[in-house]
Amino acid sequence: FDPDGTLTWAELVTLLSRFVEPQSVELEHIDVFGHWCGEYVQTAVYNGWLEDNGEFEPDKPVTRGEAVDYINDILTACRG
Repeated sequence: FDPDGTLTWAELVTLLSRFVEPQSVELEHIDVFGHWCGEYVQTAVYNGWLEDNGEFEPDKPVTRGEAVDYINDILTACRG
């Protein structure tokens, strides 16, 4: 736990994916082969939280605004 550290997309997706059952999907465009977050990315794609379009960068930092927008989009879709 590093409250003053930088949050990455991999960490955010992992955190959120732990609230649902793990899922396995074949990723065509996101390359997380060998990355520790691979199974969580698959769960996020399965649930529609990420698009398998190759733009996902797991080690890219997430701003607070991006994190809030992402979480709000997921919660809105869940209410759907």
